[in-house]
Amino acid sequence: DKSYRLAFVGCHLPAHEGKLEKRNGALRQILDAFQSFLSGEAVVFTFGDLNYRINTTYVDALKDADAWATVVRLANERSIPRLAALDELTRQPQV
Repeated sequence: DKSYRLAFVGCHLPAHEGKLEKRNGALRQILDAFQSFLSGEAVVFTFGDLNYRINTTYVDALKDADAWATVVRLANERSIPRLAALDELTRQPQV
Protein backbone atom coordinates (compact mmCIF):
# COMPACT_ATOMS: atom_id res chain seq x y z
CA ASP A 1 0.00 0.00 0.00
CA LYS A 2 1.20 3.43 -0.91
CA SER A 3 0.35 6.48 1.15
CA TYR A 4 0.31 10.12 0.13
CA ARG A 5 0.38 13.38 2.01
CA LEU A 6 -2.43 15.73 1.03
CA ALA A 7 -2.28 19.51 1.29
CA PHE A 8 -5.27 21.79 0.73
CA VAL A 9 -4.22 25.40 0.21
CA GLY A 10 -6.53 28.39 -0.02
CA CYS A 11 -5.06 31.20 -2.14
CA HIS A 12 -5.93 34.68 -3.31
CA LEU A 13 -3.37 35.55 -5.98
CA PRO A 14 -2.81 39.03 -7.50
CA ALA A 15 -5.57 40.15 -9.86
CA HIS A 16 -5.79 42.15 -13.11
CA GLU A 17 -4.36 41.87 -16.57
CA GLY A 18 -0.61 42.00 -16.90
CA LYS A 19 -0.01 40.49 -13.45
CA LEU A 20 0.81 36.97 -14.66
CA GLU A 21 4.36 36.99 -13.28
CA LYS A 22 3.11 38.28 -9.92
CA ARG A 23 0.53 35.44 -9.80
CA ASN A 24 3.22 32.89 -10.65
CA GLY A 25 5.59 34.35 -8.05
CA ALA A 26 2.94 34.34 -5.33
CA LEU A 27 2.06 30.74 -6.10
CA ARG A 28 5.76 29.79 -6.01
CA GLN A 29 6.09 31.44 -2.59
CA ILE A 30 3.09 29.54 -1.26
CA LEU A 31 4.36 26.21 -2.57
CA ASP A 32 7.88 26.92 -1.27
CA ALA A 33 6.44 27.44 2.20
CA PHE A 34 5.09 23.86 2.05
CA GLN A 35 8.31 22.37 0.66
CA SER A 36 9.28 20.40 3.79
CA PHE A 37 5.77 18.98 3.97
CA LEU A 38 5.82 18.11 0.28
CA SER A 39 8.91 15.91 0.39
CA GLY A 40 8.11 12.40 -0.72
CA GLU A 41 4.73 11.48 -2.13
CA ALA A 42 2.44 14.49 -1.84
CA VAL A 43 -0.53 15.96 -3.65
CA VAL A 44 -1.35 19.66 -3.33
CA PHE A 45 -4.79 21.07 -4.10
CA THR A 46 -4.97 24.83 -4.55
CA PHE A 47 -8.32 26.54 -4.14
CA GLY A 48 -9.56 30.09 -4.06
CA ASP A 49 -9.28 33.07 -6.33
CA LEU A 50 -6.20 32.22 -8.36
CA ASN A 51 -7.03 35.05 -10.81
CA TYR A 52 -5.54 33.39 -13.87
CA ARG A 53 -7.24 34.64 -17.03
CA ILE A 54 -8.51 33.43 -20.35
CA ASN A 55 -5.78 34.71 -22.65
CA THR A 56 -7.62 37.61 -24.19
CA THR A 57 -7.47 41.07 -22.68
CA TYR A 58 -10.33 43.41 -21.97
CA VAL A 59 -8.81 45.97 -24.35
CA ASP A 60 -8.49 43.32 -27.08
CA ALA A 61 -12.08 42.27 -26.46
CA LEU A 62 -13.23 45.87 -26.89
CA LYS A 63 -11.26 46.16 -30.16
CA ASP A 64 -12.32 42.75 -31.42
CA ALA A 65 -15.84 41.88 -30.36
CA ASP A 66 -15.46 38.56 -32.20
CA ALA A 67 -12.68 37.48 -29.82
CA TRP A 68 -14.86 38.17 -26.79
CA ALA A 69 -17.89 36.58 -28.46
CA THR A 70 -15.79 33.48 -29.12
CA VAL A 71 -14.85 33.17 -25.43
CA VAL A 72 -18.51 33.60 -24.41
CA ARG A 73 -19.64 31.07 -27.01
CA LEU A 74 -17.04 28.51 -25.90
CA ALA A 75 -18.12 28.99 -22.27
CA ASN A 76 -21.79 28.57 -23.19
CA GLU A 77 -20.95 25.45 -25.20
CA ARG A 78 -18.89 24.17 -22.26
CA SER A 79 -16.01 23.61 -24.65
CA ILE A 80 -13.51 23.03 -21.87
CA PRO A 81 -10.57 21.80 -24.02
CA ARG A 82 -10.72 24.88 -26.27
CA LEU A 83 -11.06 27.26 -23.31
CA ALA A 84 -8.22 25.48 -21.50
CA ALA A 85 -6.01 26.12 -24.52
CA LEU A 86 -6.51 29.87 -23.86
CA ASP A 87 -6.11 29.64 -20.07
CA GLU A 88 -3.06 31.38 -18.55
CA LEU A 89 -2.55 28.78 -15.85
CA THR A 90 -2.57 25.73 -18.12
CA ARG A 91 -0.13 27.50 -20.47
CA GLN A 92 2.44 28.13 -17.75
CA PRO A 93 5.53 26.00 -17.27
CA GLN A 94 5.53 24.15 -13.98
CA VAL A 95 5.38 26.81 -11.25
